[in-house]
Amino acid sequence: MTHFLSSQSPIGIFDSGVGGTTVLRKLTQMLPNERILYLGDTARLPYGDKTPAQILQYSTAILNWMASQGVKMVLMACNTSSALAYPHLVSSKPSFDFPVLDIIRPFAESLSADKKTMGVFATAGTVKSDMHKKIIQAHNPDIEVLAVSCPEWVPIIENGHIEQTDTLFHVKKYVEPILEQGADALVYGCTHYPLLEKILREAIPEYLSHIELIDPADHIVNKAIQYLTEHDLLNHDSMRSGYTRFYVTGESQPFAHNMQKLWGYTPEVAHVDLPVTQMGILS
Repeated sequence: MTHFLSSQSPIGIFDSGVGGTTVLRKLTQMLPNERILYLGDTARLPYGDKTPAQILQYSTAILNWMASQGVKMVLMACNTSSALAYPHLVSSKPSFDFPVLDIIRPFAESLSADKKTMGVFATAGTVKSDMHKKIIQAHNPDIEVLAVSCPEWVPIIENGHIEQTDTLFHVKKYVEPILEQGADALVYGCTHYPLLEKILREAIPEYLSHIELIDPADHIVNKAIQYLTEHDLLNHDSMRSGYTRFYVTGESQPFAHNMQKLWGYTPEVAHVDLPVTQMGILS
């Protein structure tokens, strides 16, 4: 689908659920004039237990929908999609007319060489792909990467259970082993996980004075700003303020309720049907 990229066109962001709002929040703080379309694929959540072929199908369907909305850029605010689908999407022909940024590569490219052992918390699908290790070591081959799957974390967040008493247990049981292996930096390998930062800081207060917590959201937002600036696509229309429109593939009310608990406001959320066909099957 061919369309004209304009500074007035919206930016698309997608994730399996509310996790990508950690990217959205940083983007709106940096670019308050931009119009943003946020899509949570809640009908197929979680992504972490899906096959690579399924993730490619879902991501392709979402990008096709974004193209139909006339976006000027899409941010893949989902590590699983970034690990399993992004390499195939950017190499496919025909490719999309707008740039697609993934959540993994911008932060990996920015890592300094002083890091020795990096712990990555991620979903099962992302860990199985080994993509964080491959990309990080492509830029810094001397960094050891320890990736751990945290299957309970996304359901805890999506079900609004962050404040439950057993959440600390579910955080500590994954964090402590990776610290015992000598990690000197910890990476949120899923955009949901920064929403557990308060609990994480309760779990490892003795470590956080000398261990860096890395949120790849900062780096994908910086990359987006750099691209939009270089291609004269920033929205400088001061007469019209920016906005975010929310869409989900599942029920809208649970998403809106979770947004209230997480960010303190209840957005209008529209339902969108995204039929998934046998598009983009991995060979």
